[in-house]
Amino acid sequence: MAQAGKSQHDELAGAVQSRVATRTKLYLFLLVLSLPIDYFAPTGSILREGGAKPAIPLMVLGSAWIYSRHWPELFFNCPRLWRTLLLICIAITFLSTFAFIANVGLDISYWDGARSPWGQFLFQGALFVLVAPVLIAHAWLFSRPEVRSSFFRAFPPAVIIHLAVILAEWVGLLHATSFPLTLFRGTFVVYGRKPTGMMTEPSYVGTFAATYGLALLLCMPVKRWRDRLLALMSIVIALAMGGKTMVPALVAGLVAYAYQTRVKILNWKSVAAVACVGIVGLYTVLTYSVLDVQANLSSAMRIGSTLLAFNAAASGYGLLGLGFGQFHFVYLPRFAPTFLTYVPEATAFFSHWMNARASTYNLPVRYLVEDGVVGLLLFVAMVWLVVRNGRSFNDLWHQLGAVLTGTSLGFLLTQDNYFFPAFVCGAAILASRPLRSRGEV
Repeated sequence: MAQAGKSQHDELAGAVQSRVATRTKLYLFLLVLSLPIDYFAPTGSILREGGAKPAIPLMVLGSAWIYSRHWPELFFNCPRLWRTLLLICIAITFLSTFAFIANVGLDISYWDGARSPWGQFLFQGALFVLVAPVLIAHAWLFSRPEVRSSFFRAFPPAVIIHLAVILAEWVGLLHATSFPLTLFRGTFVVYGRKPTGMMTEPSYVGTFAATYGLALLLCMPVKRWRDRLLALMSIVIALAMGGKTMVPALVAGLVAYAYQTRVKILNWKSVAAVACVGIVGLYTVLTYSVLDVQANLSSAMRIGSTLLAFNAAASGYGLLGLGFGQFHFVYLPRFAPTFLTYVPEATAFFSHWMNARASTYNLPVRYLVEDGVVGLLLFVAMVWLVVRNGRSFNDLWHQLGAVLTGTSLGFLLTQDNYFFPAFVCGAAILASRPLRSRGEV
């Protein structure tokens, strides 16, 4: 039955492939290529707080194009799930806005510093507000079977490009301080750091390896040795450069895939997968001293900042929340765990005169401290709704959505982006439903 379903998928994809407009194919390829990239100078210099990741303006522009051409279908034939997701995002926006106004009016939070609380609220709030309309527009786009086929086809060449850039930098053909890599590094060049290609740091390479590796291994319509080799190369390269975030991303991605496909735990494939991830995780922990906060300042900063944010939330700020982007202003020594003082980069934020924004390095904790208990519960409900919808369509397409969403959530336990492109894209795939195609897309 599974083979028959796969054959039908391939036949349908081949039959409708010619109906996808060239501009749509190009957009899908650029989307897949840009999802792992965390900084792009032309957009980053303008949209640093408003979304420096190139996939964000790309997805916003793509969504605007979709709404402009297909608004009757989106507004009048919108599935109930999509309307519910929009209402959840509106509710979180209202709660966070109310919390921010209350904090400003009652002067609860610490406001003195180089950054403006209003600017933080507006930029970070704008990023969150974009999530629902972008997700819905792409859920509509991904509901077309011809679009799904083009999206699948974009993965291998996108991975080849990313790996080629990393390897070219590794052997010296490209240099981090020279064009074109300066487009993707900006001021983030660190001398002596291992090559990261079109990404600024190893953590993003690790997440790229986990996401695209699992996608190539598990979700492609046709299983090819080329894809397996690309997946293996991605994982090995990420391990070699210290991409520690690959481990939580891999674990979360496999859990999401197992839930989506209803995999039986006690079979040789599941045991082998768990063993491989366990070996990779153990290697990473031992090699890079992940849990040693004195030897590994990067882990200390992330774990410490998360604990600091949770302590602030537990002290009362998490009940109502602070408002979008306001954690920076309660980043105070009294909430900090002792080991965080070992990290100069972390303690520098105590003065609040840093131009950079203090991060919780954990998205659920950020929802708690900035949007309150209700905001966090609404975010969990949003994730659950798209996951439940995807599970009702147990095909390769929604398996891909589960992998993208799962690995993104694993990564977001170490980062706190309100608009993380890979998560929005994966959620849109899970929220998509088969629709009858009407002409060229």
